[in-house]
Amino acid sequence: MNIAVGPKEDRQLMTGLHTVPDVHCGDCCEIVDIVSKLVNVFLIYAFVSFLLRIAYKSLEVPVSLPE
Repeated sequence: MNIAVGPKEDRQLMTGLHTVPDVHCGDCCEIVDIVSKLVNVFLIYAFVSFLLRIAYKSLEVPVSLPE
């Protein structure tokens, strides 16, 4: 996939104000939004991990390590 980088613009992101360019598909000129998709995947992973830790702690199952 060929890409084209557009002009940089100021945008309010989750971590504050950043100057970032749009990345476009070189063939169809559609904006490729890779960064926000990765952020969403990370947030989902973090949330599920948090829920699993809570569920594990609520089970109060003693863990025995092999010797």
